[in-house]
Amino acid sequence: MILEGLLSIRTEDGSVHTAAMGPEVPDSRSINQLILKPFQSSRTSDLLSALPEGVFHLTDNVLLFAQAVTGTLSQDLRIRPAATVSGWILEDTCEAFEFRIKKSDRSHDRSKLYATIQKTHFIRPFRGFNRASHAVIEAAILFSRIQLLGGEHIQQQLELLRPLVAKTAGEQERNAFELIVSKTQNACNLMR
Repeated sequence: MILEGLLSIRTEDGSVHTAAMGPEVPDSRSINQLILKPFQSSRTSDLLSALPEGVFHLTDNVLLFAQAVTGTLSQDLRIRPAATVSGWILEDTCEAFEFRIKKSDRSHDRSKLYATIQKTHFIRPFRGFNRASHAVIEAAILFSRIQLLGGEHIQQQLELLRPLVAKTAGEQERNAFELIVSKTQNACNLMR
């Protein structure tokens, strides 16, 4: 099973790097392992090569997903140090899983990094997702692949998701979706 969430990784200067990631989870009822699959060309992959540990977060805050993929996360994120790894726990999440990478396969464009969970933190209850939340997560995933799929294709897909947001979104989901739409348009303009 793939669980969509956010990674936080310590950078060379000790600050936090946050990325949206959907790792494979062998057993979602008892999360004790993750298989992370970052593209080898990504900053996330570089950071995990240098320091093979971090924190994976589950959250119902879809604005964090949108901000992570568009590179617009605030530098004022509420964070605290992890307990067993050199990394950061994002406060506005539901659960956090401190992990260490034990084995890696870098023979393909996307690495396979096998991580074991060192410590789990329950931060707050998961409030759930509505259709707009799912649309935002799908939009975030699409945006993260804009170089692979092309801007025009992403824009078409976003228009298919727009009615879900219009019908069921709250303010957070609307803001998240519009951020992705805006950043997609900007990227398309640069691609022309």
